[in-house]
Amino acid sequence: MSVTPAADSDRHFSGINTRIVVDYLETEFGRSTLAEILSVAQETRSVGQLRRDSEWSSYDQVHRLFTATSAILGGPKWLTLAATETPMDSHSGAEMAQTLQDLGSPAGLLRAVVESGGTFGVSTIRLTEGRQVAPCEWIVSERFRGDFGPFKEFCAFTAGMLAMLPRLYGLLPGDVVEETCCCDGSPTCTFRLKWQSEGGISQQRNYFETRSHLFERRLETLQRTVESLVSASDVSTGLSEILEAASRAMYAPSYILVTDPRLAVGRQMLFTGLDGDEAERISNELIDQCGEDIPGRLVVEVASIRGTYGWIAAIDPGQRHFLSQERSVVQTYAGLAAAVLDSQTSLEEARRQATTARTLLDLSSSLSELTNPQEMASHLADAVPSVIDCDRSMVLLREPDVGTWRVAAVCGYPEATTARLLSMVVENQDPNDFLGDVCFHDKIQTRAHRMRFGFPADEDALASAVARLTTNGEVIGDLVVSVTEQPDRLRERPHLSEALRGMSSQVALAIRNARLMEQVRYQALHDALTGLPNRALLLDRMEQALARSRRHGTEVAAMFIDLDGFKAINDALGHSVGDALLTALAERLRLTVRSDDTLGRLGGDEFIAVLEGPSLVAGPEVIAERILNQVREPFLLDSYLGPPLSLTASIGIACGLRPSAAELLHDADIALYQAKAANKDGWVRYHPDMSMGSRIPRSDSMPPSQSSEGHVAPAKL
Repeated sequence: MSVTPAADSDRHFSGINTRIVVDYLETEFGRSTLAEILSVAQETRSVGQLRRDSEWSSYDQVHRLFTATSAILGGPKWLTLAATETPMDSHSGAEMAQTLQDLGSPAGLLRAVVESGGTFGVSTIRLTEGRQVAPCEWIVSERFRGDFGPFKEFCAFTAGMLAMLPRLYGLLPGDVVEETCCCDGSPTCTFRLKWQSEGGISQQRNYFETRSHLFERRLETLQRTVESLVSASDVSTGLSEILEAASRAMYAPSYILVTDPRLAVGRQMLFTGLDGDEAERISNELIDQCGEDIPGRLVVEVASIRGTYGWIAAIDPGQRHFLSQERSVVQTYAGLAAAVLDSQTSLEEARRQATTARTLLDLSSSLSELTNPQEMASHLADAVPSVIDCDRSMVLLREPDVGTWRVAAVCGYPEATTARLLSMVVENQDPNDFLGDVCFHDKIQTRAHRMRFGFPADEDALASAVARLTTNGEVIGDLVVSVTEQPDRLRERPHLSEALRGMSSQVALAIRNARLMEQVRYQALHDALTGLPNRALLLDRMEQALARSRRHGTEVAAMFIDLDGFKAINDALGHSVGDALLTALAERLRLTVRSDDTLGRLGGDEFIAVLEGPSLVAGPEVIAERILNQVREPFLLDSYLGPPLSLTASIGIACGLRPSAAELLHDADIALYQAKAANKDGWVRYHPDMSMGSRIPRSDSMPPSQSSEGHVAPAKL
């Protein structure tokens, strides 16, 4: 597969062309002459840029530089000298020079150039052909591609570059004669290159000295690259340094480095010499081209013993075949990239573990201060994104008594979706219908899971994970996390599963303990038989009602309800029937008072109703009459096969502010005894004249009260 550069690409000549000329001009003629030539050439780039081998130039830029040099210095011969006399052991190009030197001889180098179909990245618009005519003699033909016109100055520079090649191998510069030229109408520029035969101690000494210097320069270059990596502020900066160094070491007009998006560092795509769309297209092809001999591409895997991170590729338009020596150069920088990613991965893992530990510690601390499962679920939903790289989280709790599931908390969802989710109750879900304690779902599986629970469709979710909240074999609920971009973030991996399990088990235990505490608290404040508030909770509710009455100037009343004749039924039919009767009565009384009022049981057959606000608009006596009517209705009990049971009740009413709930209840108790004394099945409202001292003893023979505050039904026959 060949690679075609972008239509507007101006990467025609590598920086070696401008670097050689600029270095020669400054060394031989000084900075002022160099500045004059650059001004005539209309060059806007700095000298530093022109010296970078990775700084590519357009045809027009090189044409202006070369013709300006020839015009000011007096002919194109100076371009030949610039190329011929370029130092072999300079830092710039040392790695590429060593790569070329590894080809063994000038003939081996020229053969590799011809066979590779390119010019080793020196130019993307030059075609090179050649043949050997003698052991130390070659004919080399070159021409520009397409509509790019030839010019004498580049022919002179090419002659110098060819003459310089033998110097790589410790030989003297070669003799070059241009036999034909495109500028004169020939189809190609033909150069005859001759060099001295190889051999001799002097040549060997020069060769090894040059090679030694190149090794030193290469090591220094690598050392500088490593130093820059150590000081890099982040992984992207480090990888950019590596890509830049690779482009200096081996000439190719385009480079790209891309990492696997499933890594902890995420997807990194860095490129040079490409536009964004072209880079994106190429990045998706690299995995299938790694290690393959593809014209125009050299793809190397970025990997270490820890694993594969991604790929780095050199790209050259046309049919150029990269050499094995060039692959070795790119592999060197791929190894450096792997080292950077190793370090970054270890750092990210350490940060993640630290964040996880800190979050779990904070979560554990907050859970220890909370006693409400709802608040615990909210804390879990908010804490999850700090530990799991996700965009949304949701906590479902299972109601153990009724078997339903409800969404207790969410994080990261749109406001409208949040409101809908929090209002949902899921029926009839089997808690054992689960494939494991943690399950990972792709986009399709995520939608299926949401449909199974009847949740609104979440088109944005690309992947999800579900962790079951369990403790001691009891299913508490589910933790659901999802991502709306980069689905590989929720790909099944050990550290994700462990983090989800850790958070789930921690919260499940806390919720279970909270529920146990709620149960204990409920039992401490509620009657075990009827579930109504007991004395402690009644007094507390009464105190709150009195406080509201003082603040708002509203009425408050307490009704002391006592059943008439319950003891006889209980003794005659047994405690089980008595308990069933009390339970049925409690349910009737619940329906009689408003939900904002409080109904409780003191024990035995004594009940208390605390009324306030709207309940007292028509007077507490109306509520008392309703209660008496409810009690009078016969009771049909499932656990008793006998005839319906009949009851009546006596009610004492106390209204108005009191210093304490106990005093309000005391006054209602006094009124109750008055009702009992007045032949029962009626109500009496407390009046201060009734009693200022001890409680009135109960007695069915006590005469009825004459107070206008009471109402006593006629005695039953």
